[in-house]
Amino acid sequence: MFYRIVDTLNEKDYLKIIECLKDFSQEMVIVEYPTENNAIMKIKNKLNEFKIETKWLTKWPGTKLPRKKIKAKADIYNYNKFSYNVLKNSNSLISEEQENDIDVFFLKNRNCIFFSVIHEDIHVITDPNLAENVKLLGYKLDKIPIFNLSFV
Repeated sequence: MFYRIVDTLNEKDYLKIIECLKDFSQEMVIVEYPTENNAIMKIKNKLNEFKIETKWLTKWPGTKLPRKKIKAKADIYNYNKFSYNVLKNSNSLISEEQENDIDVFFLKNRNCIFFSVIHEDIHVITDPNLAENVKLLGYKLDKIPIFNLSFV
């Protein structure tokens, strides 16, 4: 089973979730739609020392169908307490300036354990242990069927 966070997440809520993720995840992927958004560049510049690689994707967790004509840039970063602190001390990933321009997902052993389609208020957990920890933070979760999360 997968788990969808039912609650609408504001910036403080999202920061609680990504703080919890630093203990479960090894990598964070920021998928950037092709736009000219300076706010996202500020975060990505601050995360640059944690960057592993860049991929161009037509599909990633949270997308229903491959996007045939337009590829999105996906930057993969090491995710740990240091990169979390960079995120915590910069603009949140879900600020109004950015929420329509990015999707985010977190990986453990290159498997997606959490993804977020921020502009649609969709936040899905695929790891049962992470789900239990998010419940302990006070968020309501609904079980949803398992589906394919391949992104490469």
